[in-house]
Amino acid sequence: FFCRPATIQRPAELLLLLQKMRLGPFFWLVARSGSGRGWQPEREFAALHSSSWQQGSSTKAEWRLAVRAERLRSLREFDRPEPEAFLGELLHHHTKKDRVVLYNNKIYVHQAFLETSVKNRMHLVVLASMRKLGYELPNCVYLHSSSANGRSVGLHNKSLPTTMISKREGYGSTPGILIPNPFFGGGDVAGVWAKECDKFKEARRLFAATKKTARVFWRGSVDNHGPDCERDGGNYARLSAIALTVSRPDLFDVKAVQVFNPRNESKYPCEGMPYDGVMRRITAGHFVKRTKKAAATAAGKTTKRKKKQQKALVYDERWWRQENYSSFEYVLNLPGKTSGSYSRNLNHLWALGSVVLLWDSPVVEFYYPALRAGETHVAVDYDTAVAEVEALARDPARRKKLAEAAVRVHEEFLCPRCIAREMLAVFEDLRTYFRLADVLDDPRRTRDLFTRHLNCSSPHYLEVDATTTFRDGAFHPDVAKKPADACPFFF
Repeated sequence: FFCRPATIQRPAELLLLLQKMRLGPFFWLVARSGSGRGWQPEREFAALHSSSWQQGSSTKAEWRLAVRAERLRSLREFDRPEPEAFLGELLHHHTKKDRVVLYNNKIYVHQAFLETSVKNRMHLVVLASMRKLGYELPNCVYLHSSSANGRSVGLHNKSLPTTMISKREGYGSTPGILIPNPFFGGGDVAGVWAKECDKFKEARRLFAATKKTARVFWRGSVDNHGPDCERDGGNYARLSAIALTVSRPDLFDVKAVQVFNPRNESKYPCEGMPYDGVMRRITAGHFVKRTKKAAATAAGKTTKRKKKQQKALVYDERWWRQENYSSFEYVLNLPGKTSGSYSRNLNHLWALGSVVLLWDSPVVEFYYPALRAGETHVAVDYDTAVAEVEALARDPARRKKLAEAAVRVHEEFLCPRCIAREMLAVFEDLRTYFRLADVLDDPRRTRDLFTRHLNCSSPHYLEVDATTTFRDGAFHPDVAKKPADACPFFF
């Protein structure tokens, strides 16, 4: 595309070209150089859809229409063969580790699906939890990827329709249908997530009556991927945000917890992700706890008290309950550290009654088409964050409006029943677009289909139910398995 600059009319078109060429690391360069030109997902949405979506689409009905428009666009990226032929592809033995079968309100998977990823098992918790909320699962066969980057399942050199929890490089970067990630209460939206939402609501009420801390709050880990620059964008964003705390502790309270191991720039330089003086001081250890021996011999003979203060600027040993984030005027979301994709931290931020700041990146989740920078949240990066927060500090009316809009996002898309309804909407659009009901709602045709494509003698086809438990500081999905030893188990 460098040979045809005249064809690039808008920044969003450049983003789409980068996506198609799989130039992942350059997204972070575009983000740094595109300050003040809008939020990346919003620009891309405008390029993919009618620009009319960008003009004051602020009602809940318009939000839902925007989300569905992107879902339908994603479906149209796939061929639509005859339903029996299409289902035959989904039931191919090569897809068993990605396949979910819903039939007669029951959930069936192959053992390989359970073994592929803990997030696959958490996805099953979401499905089981939907039944607890009183929803009936429609007859459907679909493929699912729990990859944070967005990965469609392939067969015979083509992509098959795949549900995914995020797309690291934007809507158009990979074919697939976005659905809710499984980290809302560990997947138990009916139980754990509902209780957490009640806590957020109470915290919102409590801190609304007090003076909030007028700083930007974030806690999380910072790690590195060595020479793998393409995966290090999230860690770079996190280090950049922590550097803002060092430079402006009056505005930012962005600190690492548990893990703080940023990339060594001199050993692993990454194009488009340079360190400035503050970042170099941080990674050189100026703000990180040292041993007593190292502290005694450190250049400058900095006092122990000064070192403790410096460390406190980048690292926090205290554990914060999520509902207590409400005590801050602003809450920040940063890309994930594992691959620079979505961060589960964002799941609860919308419900807190604080202004949500999203670090500008191309990452998208299922409800992002409804979001509007300046209406539902504020988009920031290293170059714009200070000015944006200073402007918000001078405008209490705007802060109030943004905080209220954030809660609306939660109440429309992320409440327990909202997540269940979104999943059902995806299943119904899959059934409609690929005409799955023609086969799956006909018992005779379904029996013939499964008998023809599944190995009915395999002990690895399972009917499952799933719950989640919280132990050792993390959610653990517990899957109850009942072997299905023949195809008639579907009926």
